[in-house]
Parts: sequence; C-alpha cells; structure tokens
Amino acid sequence: MARLRSSDGDVFEVDLGTVALSPVLSSVAEMGDGDEVPLPLVDSISLRWVLAHCREHHAQGKWVLSKKLSSGGPGDLERLLWAADFLALDRLVSLCLAKLASLLQERQGTKISLRALCRCLELSLKPEPMMAVLEALQEQAACGDETALAALSRCQGHAAAAVRLATVRALERLAPRGHAAATRLLQSRLQLEAVEDIQTLILRALANIGTRLTQPSPPQALYSILRFLGSHYSVVTRESAARAVGALAEIGSAHALAALIGSPPAYLRQGITDSSPLVRRQALLSLQQMMGDCRSIQVLTAVAARLQDTDGIVRQEAVKAVALLARQGDFLVIQAALACLSHDCQWAFGAGVQTLQLVGRGDAFAIAGVLQRMANPRTRVPAAQALLQIATMPEALRSCISCLENPETRSSVPECLAILLRQCQAPVGFVAGRLVQYLCHKTFEVRCVALAALKSYHLAGKRIPVIALRGIGCRLLDRHQAVRAAATDLAQAFGPEQRLRLLFPLTKHLAHPSQGRRRLVLRAFLRLATPWDERYVQLLIPNLRSHHVYSQKAGVELIQKLSSGHEHCGIEKALLLLQEKCTSARHGGIRLLACMLALCCNDQRYVPPELLRSSAGALVAGIRSADTFQRRTAAACAPSLSALMSASVDLAAPVVVWLNALAAGLVDSSRSIQLCAAAALQPLIVKANVHSQLALEVMMRAMQHQDWKVRWTAAAVLLQVPLAGPVSSNSPKLSEAMRCEIRAATRRLSEEQAVRARAVRDVADYVLGRLDPGLLGDHQLCVLALRASAQTPDGLVQSAASRADAPSFFAEPLKMGPEQPLNLE
Repeated sequence: MARLRSSDGDVFEVDLGTVALSPVLSSVAEMGDGDEVPLPLVDSISLRWVLAHCREHHAQGKWVLSKKLSSGGPGDLERLLWAADFLALDRLVSLCLAKLASLLQERQGTKISLRALCRCLELSLKPEPMMAVLEALQEQAACGDETALAALSRCQGHAAAAVRLATVRALERLAPRGHAAATRLLQSRLQLEAVEDIQTLILRALANIGTRLTQPSPPQALYSILRFLGSHYSVVTRESAARAVGALAEIGSAHALAALIGSPPAYLRQGITDSSPLVRRQALLSLQQMMGDCRSIQVLTAVAARLQDTDGIVRQEAVKAVALLARQGDFLVIQAALACLSHDCQWAFGAGVQTLQLVGRGDAFAIAGVLQRMANPRTRVPAAQALLQIATMPEALRSCISCLENPETRSSVPECLAILLRQCQAPVGFVAGRLVQYLCHKTFEVRCVALAALKSYHLAGKRIPVIALRGIGCRLLDRHQAVRAAATDLAQAFGPEQRLRLLFPLTKHLAHPSQGRRRLVLRAFLRLATPWDERYVQLLIPNLRSHHVYSQKAGVELIQKLSSGHEHCGIEKALLLLQEKCTSARHGGIRLLACMLALCCNDQRYVPPELLRSSAGALVAGIRSADTFQRRTAAACAPSLSALMSASVDLAAPVVVWLNALAAGLVDSSRSIQLCAAAALQPLIVKANVHSQLALEVMMRAMQHQDWKVRWTAAAVLLQVPLAGPVSSNSPKLSEAMRCEIRAATRRLSEEQAVRARAVRDVADYVLGRLDPGLLGDHQLCVLALRASAQTPDGLVQSAASRADAPSFFAEPLKMGPEQPLNLE
C-alpha cells in the first residue's frame, strides 16, 4: 500500500497496482510501506478523480473518461488533466485533451486555459477539433507568446490542409514583425506546401511578419517566393508574392528587381507588367521598398513605361518610383512623360505632368516637347499645365510666344496663352510687346495668329498698351483678308476709348489715291464705330476740311452711314462747315449737307424747322455762288430740301426765298441745274397749300419762256414726270384742286397766238385731252408729248416732227436728270 497526501492535506491509501500505472508513484514505491508521498500540485478532489479512473482502468482494462466529468464543464476536466499530467498518466491526459478539444468544437464560447490549448496542439487530433483549438488559441494568446508559437510549430505539417491553413493564420496573428523563427518556419513550409490557398496565405504572412533577407541568406529562400510571380498562379497569389518580395528581399537585390520588372529570360515573371492591376500596383510598391540606390537603366525604363498604365493607382505608384529612381533632366523619363501627353493616351495626362514636374524643370528638351504637344487641341490644356510645372510663368509665356515661328505649333498659341494667363496674377506687359513684333511678320499666318493671341491677352483682363493699338490698326488695312478679319475680331473686343485710339490713325488713309485702301478704311469704321457716337464723327471732320476730294467723299459717306437716326446732327455739322472761310471746308460742308438732306428725304425723317431754314439759306447761297461746284451740288440737293419743306407748315418766308432761287435755277445756263430746280419744284406743287400756289405761278411763267427747253421742263413739272432719279410708275398724282388750276392755266395759254407759245399750246392741248381721263401714267404721257409721236383721240395734237418751225431737238425725249449726274458719295 502507498499513502498519497494531497495539496490540501488529505491522505489516500492506494494499492500497488494503482501505483504501477503512474511512473511518478512507481519511483517512490521503494521508499517503503507507510511512507506518505506528497503531491503538492494535486488537490484532494482531483486526486480522488484520478484514483477513480485508475480503478476503472483495472476493472475494464482500458482508460475510460468518466461520463460525469465528460458531461460537465471544462473546469473539472482541466483539474483532472493537470492531476493526471503531474502523475504522468499520459493516456488519461490524452483523453482529457481530446475531450477539451471536442468541447471547443461543440460549444462555442467555451473557455480553456492557454496551457491546455497548447497541449491540445501536441496531439494528432482530427481536423475539426484541431481547427477549433487553433481558433481559440488566436483569441487567447497574446502577440509574441513564445509558448503559443512553439505549439503552433508542431502542427504546421498536419495532414489536413484546413489545419495547415489555420496554423498559418495563427502564426500571422501571433508572430510579431521580424520574428526570425516564425519567418524560417513559414519559408520552409512554403517550399513544401502544394496547396495554392495555403501558399498564398504563407506569402501574405511572410510579408507581414518576415524579416528582410541579408547577404548570407541562401538564395532558395528568395527563389521560393519569386516563383509565385508566374502567370500560372492566381492574381491573389501573385499579388501576395510581390508584396512578400518587397518585405523580404535584400535592398537592391538584382534578382528581385529583375523579377519585379518582368525582365526575361532569367525570370519568366510579370511583376509590374502583370495583366492584373492589383499585381502591378503591389509590384511597384515593392520596387519602391527595396530598390535602394538602384540606378539601373532597365529598371528605370520599365518603371517609366508604367506611366501610361490604364490603371490610375498604378500610374501614381509609377510616378513615386520614378521620383526615387530618376535624376533631374533624365532623358528617358522625360521622353516617357511626354508620351503620356499624346492624344491617344489621355488617361495618363496627370501622370505625365507630375513626372515632368519631378525631372523636367527648366529642361530645354522637356519644354520643347511640351510645346509640341500644345499643337493638338486634345492635349493643349494638360500641356499648358505641364509647361507651368517645368518653367516659371515668364519663361512659359516666352516659350509659348516663340511657337509662332513654328508652323506646326503656331495655331495653338492663342488658346495656350489664354490658359497660361488665366493662372497668372503678376503683370506680364512684355507679352503684348512681343506679340506686336509679330504683327509685321512677312508670313500672313503669323500675323493672324499674333492678332488672335492679342485677343486672348485682352480677354484675360490684361491691358493692351497704346503702342500696340497702332500696330493693330495697321492690320485692319492688311492686304490679306484673313489678317483683316482677325484684326477686326480683336478690335471688336475693345472698349470705346480703345476703338477711338485704334481708328484715329486710319483717317489719314481716306485721302489715299487707291480706292481699295479707302474702302478698307470705310469698312473698318463701319464695323468698329458706334452709330451715332459724336466722337467718331469728330474724327472725320478733318477729312471734310481736306483739299483732297477722295478724303471729303469718304468722310461724307462715313458720316452718312454713322448718322442713321441722327441726321439732324449731321446737318448741324454741315452748316458749321459751310460757315468757315476755307473753300475746302465749305465744299465738304455742302457735300455733307446734300447727303444728310437726301437721307432725311428718302427715310422721311423729321427735320426741325430751324434746320430747314438754315439749310435753305445755305443752299440758296450755294446756288447763287460763283463756285461752280457749290452751285451744282446745292442744286442737286434742292429736291430733297423741297420735299422736306413741303411737309413743314411753318416755313412761309423761307419758301418764298427758296422759290425765287429755284426760279433762277430753271433758267440757269446749266441744263443739270435746270433739271434739279425743276425736280425741286415738283414736291411743292403736289401739296394743295400756299406753297403749291406759289410754285404753280413759277411754272406758269416758265411755260412762257422763250427757250423751248425751259417750257418743256415746266410742262414736265406740271405732269409730275420724274426729273431726278430713275423713272417710277408710282409718280404722285395731282389733287383735284391742282388739276383745276392747271386746266385753267392751260386754257389761258392756249388762246395766245404768239409763235413763241406754239409749243406751250401744243402741250396744253395734249394735257387738256388727258386731264379728264385722270392722267393715268403721267410720266409716260409726258414722254409721249415730248416726242410728239402720237396723236390724241381728239386730234388736238399734230406731229411735232412735221413742223418747220420746231427746233431740231424738239423730237428728242426729255432727259430724266442732269446731263452728267453727280456722284455725291
């Protein structure tokens, strides 16, 4: 018999058969019967449970776990476990551990000590309970627990793949970063593992906890990782391998760099050229981590090629890698960055700009390449942004302007300048000065683009200097239509003050002998001047004082076109000029007055009575003037003034003076003045008022004149034959009162027997024959009467051609205007 004393003082007597089951008890059996064996780590309850299982073993011949303990909680099992462990009852210990693992599997949330969990991993349990133990171990063990890590190392070669997978997860969870033993364990397992999922997890764990390999490390450790970059592995595996290479490979390792850039033929890997963007991203990250001071051309070329990658994150990582690899002004990198700015690589614009900012600042090759990219509208904006990244704003602006010399990039200058100037806050007056120099370039395309660039400069809110306005104004007269159009387009963007400064130098060209040059100035004024703006008219007044006829005519034409709706202002300007002593000024004034009165008459504009009085006095003075030009011009505009006066009701005194002047014009030696005076009398006769009575008396006296031309002209006036301008079928019809007056006058005239009145009597007979039917087609009747080629139904008119005393000119048709019409333009 043996006596066993528990930790709490109870003594148990056991037979020698029970003692023989425990190696611990057997070792003290030689001490003799009656001696007590102390068990300091086993309490009385646990010892009683152990002895009961020993007796059950004697009874059944095998170890059987008590059903009561099996159905209880894990606490009693652990007490039994540690008591049996102390007594070295290994079989009972295994039963307890297996039962604890089963409880973990069956009952979620079961709590077992970390020591028991580690002991469970020593058994070759089935996969399910083993995975439950591993999961519990991850939850309870702290990171870096060496006991737990040692226990995990015992099951890393388990036959079940699921257990090996769970073991790797536990190692990744519990091993700290840089744990050498765990790293070696995972590396060795990676070389033996055949399941790709486990391989992937091992690679990920190595990337998280592995230490970087040093020079004495065997190459197989790196090769075992690099082989997983092959295309026959899954994307997740390749990505994990790339990540593991960056974490474990030696800094600057040539083998690792070659594998990551996919350099054949040493490694048939893909790395940064992989088909998956996830793998490419991770490969570039790993390159950044382990490239060190690498300056390999192959690596740099491969990384620069990734700047055009279709994945945005890959491009950003490539930019970061280039920043570590390349040096300032590196030709290969600049070339790759410029390729990113091509029109067929729009997704890489940002990467190209960032790369140029890193390596191309101030580089002539980079600036030239960016300027070439500005020629394409689709790449113009990013190219301009890149230009600002590699050059200062003044340098960028000067480089942009220099593109005017290049036919390929010339057209892009205006828009590129606009892009650059929108981002410029500092004064850049030199830009306008440089552009003005190109306005006189021998190539008209350069001049066009320079003007468009000046427009971009102006629209950007920059002030164009006065000296530049003179150059722009000269381009309004350029011999190429495209240049003139560009200059006009630019000038239309200016304000009123700038337009005045622009047009002022052009007025001297109105005296140019070339009609084409004058037409260009007229066109420029009409497109740029604001009607009615007195400032523009004031610019033209010196031309009206000029002794050059061309200058006067052009000035009058411009004022006439600019005065639409404000003709009375033009009349005032003309009257002021007529008061000057200078002959050329008076000529310009009479020209302007004639145009203004004609414009008012044609458009039926209202003219104040005081202006009509002044105009009548000026024309009367002109008709009575000794200057032939003034007489002819004043007579030419007389019909217009008469038409305006006939519409006025408060011009009795001026009309009398005016009629006296017209009566003198009817008998003037100049046939053109005769016809103009007659045409001026026609609108006064039509109106049935005091004016018409006075005008009719003038006509009656004219019909008795000794000159047959005067008589026939007066008859044409009475019949309202158009004497100025083209013949119209819509001549104004006489009122009934006027017909009565004409009928009475012609009856009196027809009774005279004087030979000098024969022609008048013939006309009177003809008129009388046509008054009653209504004088339909008055102008045609007058033509027939003057030709004397037809007889009336009443037979009152004989053929004038058969008369012996008829003048030779009698049978000729009446002229409808002056012999030599005046060009008043």
